[in-house]
Amino acid sequence: TLINLKTAKEEKLISGKFLFDETMVLYSKIRPYLMKIVKCNFKGLYSADIYPLFPVENKIIQEFLYYLLSSNHFTEYAIIGSQRAGMPKVNRKYLFEYNFYCPSVKEQKQIVQKLDALSSETKKLETIYQQKIKDLEELKKSVLQGRKSIAKMSANKMLETGLVTYKMVKNNQWFVKKPFQPRYTKVNIVSKYTPPEVNPEESH
Repeated sequence: TLINLKTAKEEKLISGKFLFDETMVLYSKIRPYLMKIVKCNFKGLYSADIYPLFPVENKIIQEFLYYLLSSNHFTEYAIIGSQRAGMPKVNRKYLFEYNFYCPSVKEQKQIVQKLDALSSETKKLETIYQQKIKDLEELKKSVLQGRKSIAKMSANKMLETGLVTYKMVKNNQWFVKKPFQPRYTKVNIVSKYTPPEVNPEESH
C-alpha cells in the first residue's frame, strides 16, 4: 500500500526518474526481504532502485504477477541472490532467471480472486485485532484510574476516622493506628488492613 503520495513537482525531483503506468508491477531491488512490491493503478515516476515489470499479454496478468512476487518462494529466491557485500540488491539477470509454474490466464484469474478474498478477510481481522488491542489499553487505563479513585476514597475515610493524619497522606506515609494501640503500625496496602473486633468488656 502506498501512502503519502506526492507529485514530482511537490517532491522537487532532480535525479534520474522513469515513467510507469497502471499496467506495471513495481519491484524494489534493494533489500528484497522488505518485500516492497506495488501493483500500479496510476501513472507516475520510479527511481533506478525499482524494476518496472510488464505482464506478458495472454501469458500472465498483472494481479497474478503481483502475488507471485509477494510469495515466500520468490522472496527466499531473491534474498539468496542478494547476499553480497554492502547493500543487499537483486540484479536484473538473477531476477529474470527465476522459474515458476505459470497457469493459464483463466486459472490465474481464479487464483487471484481467491487471494483477493483472503487478503480482504485478513485486513478485516487485522482491523479487529488492532481495535481489541486499543480497547484493552483503554481498559487498563480505566482500571488504574479506578484503583486511584478507590485509594483516594480510602485515604479520605481514614482521615475522617482519625486512623491517619493529613500529613501522613500528603507524604505518602501509610501508618495506621489500631484501636487501643499507642503506636502506629506501617502497612503496605491500606485496603488490606482490617481493624480487629473490639471487645465491649475490654473498653470499660
